[in-house]
Amino acid sequence: MAATKILIALFIGSLNSSLMAWGPTGHRIVGEIAQKELNAKTLLIVKDILTNESLAQVSTWADEIKSDPDRYRHTFSWHYMTWPSGQDEYDYHGDGELLKSIQDNIKIVRNVHAPKIDRATALKFLVHLVGDLHQPLHVGNGLDMGGNACQVIFHGERVNLHALWDERLIEKTSLSYSEFVNFLLEKRSTLKGSELERRILHWARESRTLRDKIYPAEVDKPKSAKTFIFMKDYCRRDIDHVDSELPNLGYQYSYQFKDDLEKRLLLGGVRLGALLNEILK
Repeated sequence: MAATKILIALFIGSLNSSLMAWGPTGHRIVGEIAQKELNAKTLLIVKDILTNESLAQVSTWADEIKSDPDRYRHTFSWHYMTWPSGQDEYDYHGDGELLKSIQDNIKIVRNVHAPKIDRATALKFLVHLVGDLHQPLHVGNGLDMGGNACQVIFHGERVNLHALWDERLIEKTSLSYSEFVNFLLEKRSTLKGSELERRILHWARESRTLRDKIYPAEVDKPKSAKTFIFMKDYCRRDIDHVDSELPNLGYQYSYQFKDDLEKRLLLGGVRLGALLNEILK
């Protein structure tokens, strides 16, 4: 229990120095796809609530406000949740409030009697947090601060695994968010009906399942076929690693997870759009 509290404290303390979500490009991709999924009535309501700002424009707001911890520290735990490997059912009393915060903000957005400023704030959070939920390391295993403690080498540069999935994999495509959106929408028709009907807990389960696959093998150790349960050596903060002891990743890793990365971004946007059409009808 003491170790868990220390990890939580370290995690919260690192929020101002690490990106807690898809990076700006990833969030804008999700927001832009969602906006293109809105029906005409919902689009008018969204524009009114946000005073003509787009979903892509407001998608990064929930990260930007972390620069004002005195006002927004209580929202830091909204960005993640913990679902340990090997635990089949999600424990709503566990660390992180991502699912709860999405549900709470849905209630405010759909409440036509709520003050407009409250609905706008809730909508900004909702756009961001649905994006967070589709980034696999936001559904953490409870051991390594959502991959923030895991050091790897990516194209010759040391980076933590969370930041790799937040930004570096997207940046390596050299695409703007609008170009990325256009490429992803070409694959819109490949989504299955069952993927579009699923709800929030299912989206979290998908991220947890993918999360356990994205940890690279440890150096000089065989890659295990078992579900990831125990902390990797390169995720341990009590070890002062040299670069040669860390997984060395490059184009092969990017290619291995290219389809997964693209699908999580596409699903995040399409599902967010469908959710807004549902709650603002």
